[in-house]
Amino acid sequence: MTKYSISATSELIKNYKQAETMAPDANFEALQTTDGLSLLFSIGTDGAFYVTAESPGHKTGWERICLTRALCETSFPGNNSVQCKLFSLAQNKHTNSIDCGIVINDGKNDHLFVSVDNPCGSTSWLHDLKWKNVSYDHPHSRPSVINITGLMISDSSDGEYIIADISTGPDSGKSFVERYYIDIEKMDGLAWHSHNLTAHLETDQYLSCLGRKKDGLVDGVYTTGKLGNDVHLIYQPLYNAFDPDLYAAPSRLRLPGNLLPEAMATCRKQDDSTDLFLTASGGLYWFPSDRQSDYSEAVLLFKDQLFKGVKRLFASANSERATVWGLNRSNQVFYISCPVKELHKADSWSVPVPLLANVYQISPYINLEDGSNTFFANIEGDTLLKAAKSADTSLWGYQRIILEAKSIRASTRKFTSYTTRIQLSDEQKQGIAEANLSISTNFRTKVYINNVYYVLDTEPIEVKTDYSGALTVVEAVSGLLGATITVGHTAAEPLEICPMDKQLAKLAALDSPERLKAANFTDESGNKRKLLRDGIDAKKLEHVAAMNRKLGQEFRSLRLADADASASLQLAAASTGLTDPGDLFSWIKSGVTSVIESVVSVAKNAWEFVVNVAGKIYRTVLDCAEQIAAAVEQLFSTVAAAIKDVINYLEYLFAWGDIRRTKEVYHHLTRLYLDEQIESVRHLKGKFDGVMSQVIKSVNEWADITDWTGIGESADKKIEGKVSPLEGQEASSMMIINHFKDNAANITEQTPGQPSIEEPGVFDVLLEVLKREGDLMSEVFRQFQTLAESYQSLTLSEILKKIVAILANTLLSTVQVVIDALLDILYILGKAALRVLDTKIHIPVVSDILNAIGVEDMSMLDLICWIGAVPATIMYKVLTGSAPFTDSHITIDLKNAVSLEEALAAGQLETAEHPEPEMEKAGMVHSMSLMTTSSVAHTNLQRIMFITGHSLSAICSFINFPFVFADTLQEQGSMAQKVSSALSIVMAATSYLGNYFLGICASKDAVWKGYATTMQSVRLVSRVVFWSKLHRGAEQSSSSSLKLANYREIGAIFDSFLVLFDMIGTVVHFCELAKLPDNEVGKKEATYNEMANVVGYFSRITYMVAVKTSNPKVKVISGGFSSGCHVVIGSIKVGIVHTYWKRSQPVYAISSI
Repeated sequence: MTKYSISATSELIKNYKQAETMAPDANFEALQTTDGLSLLFSIGTDGAFYVTAESPGHKTGWERICLTRALCETSFPGNNSVQCKLFSLAQNKHTNSIDCGIVINDGKNDHLFVSVDNPCGSTSWLHDLKWKNVSYDHPHSRPSVINITGLMISDSSDGEYIIADISTGPDSGKSFVERYYIDIEKMDGLAWHSHNLTAHLETDQYLSCLGRKKDGLVDGVYTTGKLGNDVHLIYQPLYNAFDPDLYAAPSRLRLPGNLLPEAMATCRKQDDSTDLFLTASGGLYWFPSDRQSDYSEAVLLFKDQLFKGVKRLFASANSERATVWGLNRSNQVFYISCPVKELHKADSWSVPVPLLANVYQISPYINLEDGSNTFFANIEGDTLLKAAKSADTSLWGYQRIILEAKSIRASTRKFTSYTTRIQLSDEQKQGIAEANLSISTNFRTKVYINNVYYVLDTEPIEVKTDYSGALTVVEAVSGLLGATITVGHTAAEPLEICPMDKQLAKLAALDSPERLKAANFTDESGNKRKLLRDGIDAKKLEHVAAMNRKLGQEFRSLRLADADASASLQLAAASTGLTDPGDLFSWIKSGVTSVIESVVSVAKNAWEFVVNVAGKIYRTVLDCAEQIAAAVEQLFSTVAAAIKDVINYLEYLFAWGDIRRTKEVYHHLTRLYLDEQIESVRHLKGKFDGVMSQVIKSVNEWADITDWTGIGESADKKIEGKVSPLEGQEASSMMIINHFKDNAANITEQTPGQPSIEEPGVFDVLLEVLKREGDLMSEVFRQFQTLAESYQSLTLSEILKKIVAILANTLLSTVQVVIDALLDILYILGKAALRVLDTKIHIPVVSDILNAIGVEDMSMLDLICWIGAVPATIMYKVLTGSAPFTDSHITIDLKNAVSLEEALAAGQLETAEHPEPEMEKAGMVHSMSLMTTSSVAHTNLQRIMFITGHSLSAICSFINFPFVFADTLQEQGSMAQKVSSALSIVMAATSYLGNYFLGICASKDAVWKGYATTMQSVRLVSRVVFWSKLHRGAEQSSSSSLKLANYREIGAIFDSFLVLFDMIGTVVHFCELAKLPDNEVGKKEATYNEMANVVGYFSRITYMVAVKTSNPKVKVISGGFSSGCHVVIGSIKVGIVHTYWKRSQPVYAISSI
């Protein structure tokens, strides 16, 4: 059985998402699907009724759906004044189905619409909600204006119950209420039925909620209010269950001392009856469902300052616990809970503490999936949060609700995250694409996996790896707490990843006052700052250091603890008199500034955490690693200037200075290289024609070659990647690449370049040549296509034999005619084409990241160099321990060089361990790239350029995989084509630059060296010209059978002609390599380089097939093959770097000179 391995890296790092933060609507209510996904219903500022649904698989995780647009268009056509005024919801405790009721105002009257029995196993019904118009039809009372002031829905096992209150209009300056219960089935022919109130209540002076007392046959209404000096608290069935025409007798209820209830809520039980909870004068009161007869008095459960001035109260229960949530006049959210069988025991209720402050509105529920407490909160009127208490760790997590951006130019949201890169590899360390990995977390949490939203918990789900065999998991966090991830595969050992390990270890190292005082970090502005605030006395520092040591030890021990140890700790945590750890830490984090001291000690086989808040002692037990992390965070919050400073101290910080220098060096040298290549085109035709006789002679001699074993061990092996293209890359170095891949389709050009062509008929000769000669070469291309599609099953020797056989029968004179015609126009168009690389662009997220470090306008060439510079710099640091380009005179010389020859000379100024070898100053490129004697040593600059050049080339090739495939499937001119072409140009340029500075495998034959230079120049300039979209002038060509309007297809055909001559150079070089001893310096790198070239030829041939064909199946197969070759090329190029590195150490950054 094939054996795979799973590896991973994690970082606490700033991450980015192009999204819009959802502002809280004026009124909202939260429900859920059967698997615990949130449904947040609300009325928007535009007066429409919305649901914001939590949506795994969505880009942001949340989808906002208008539920009334179609309703209003059909029911009130042409009326622009229509608005949703009220809504009410109910979720059946038995079936979890959802009922909705809304009140629509048409500009004068209100209208009631309902939608019942909506299944919540999925969210598909939200896109096609069925509304029923329940028009006011009471026969004895018809107000002149229908003004519905209240709406309530409840749902029980025997159906839904609906109540609507209508204002009777002003009477002596007051408006009173008429109450109706609604029968949507109209069993007696009417929908609206009077529900007589036992007292006349003003529209804004009463509270009501639906429920049912024990043994009741129908639901009723609990109503409380004050009329004059009299307090009323009444329960009354909606109607007489035996005879609806008869009066339904009420139950008059009261609080001790006849207190006026401030807020109330019902809690539905399995038998459909409801307990009633109320707050008044700082107390929480309870009416059990079986103690609601006439004149019953409530039981006082709890007295606390939190219960004073409660504005909203909510109650719910599952099979185990009942929970009551509140929002008080101090805008604090709190809750209290108790086992459902012990509600009458005051000591069984949890200790309430405020969870959040500055809250204007909440809507809570108990999660159906795991029983955890969840609520939505409006913070300060402008922030919407979802809070969820983990059923596994008891800690609270807070999530901002974000929606997909409406514009591709929308700003990017920055957030702190644990970003984890998971890699599935085979025994050759190659990534396994499209493989199913099982992934789970030790508690329920929300993550983005490869930029798609998922909800993870202890039950594994399967997610496919991307084309590199990787998953990138991003968990947004507000502190240190992060979920432990477990990843598995049927052919690999499972891997557990705790993203907190590195951060907690870094904090644990601050175990003395001296180390605490010395701790510092670099903020986002680049300023050095101390971790601790000023003025902390020595005693406090010693205490914090001692506490930190204890917590660090406990974190390590709990991470290693077995299940039995956890069980004993949980037993200790169940003791009375303790505050829940999650509640306590959330309270402290919400803004409590009067934490006097915190202490950690061992008590009853558990770690007890004691906090002194404003002179009051709160105790809790820490029984899992996540709670230890929360305690560490709280500990440092007492000595740091702000908790965000602790996070900044721990976050990964990109060395943008090092990365910028890598980018600037390669951007400048790439541009020099392109300029020089285009300038050289005018001289290439003569050189090309001059070597043709030698080319034809060499091809004729190949018939005698039957043995390629001299190449070395690679001859009898298949061509495949030697090292993963992303070897050495971590979660941090891949971040910008991932954002590039996710957002490249939305690149916008600021000023799209379209250089004019002075000679409209410049392409005529080229097109006529192609028309005349193309048919003669069709069979050759078909043979190479067949070889390309089977190369993965052939050894290198077998591939070379087939290439030789095809080329031996190819009319090279035909190919020469086509290339001569191409050379005639490349110089004319090259300069103008190159300007397209300077077109300013904007790419979502990536542009924002670079703007933040001072990069303003950016071209496509800039973008590709930035994308490659990040991982290339980090890869070099992994190999050598230092940055490739630091702030030295040589780096400055490289960036200021006016030619490649001048840049090459910069390296001769460095102080090297050995003298610089003799090198050709030009033409060391492409196939003829790698050959010297073993006695030659290399300077530091040569090494640096070789390693970073091939690294950048490998990265560009690897990244190009999805863009090549998308290009072949889309129409020409797509952004995928532009990005793919730009990546290919930079890939070729950086590979050339690496070989230019270190020609360790250059051919010694001057003729073939010149030939290689010519082919490299022709191919590159041709690529630039055809990419530049210069088809507008070509459309004026007189050739009617073949218009260059399809410039992509024509460019691909010409490139295929170039492949034939490129292959000749590669075969010649393999012949040369076969004659060298295996220990020759550079032979292995040269072999790998040519293997990458061969795979590149196959990619180019199959790309031509994909863009020419109109057959969808052939297009997909050929396009997929062409793009897949780029992964192999990238892998081989990284293998070149690793092969060179292993035998060339030590390598030093040029800053050491």
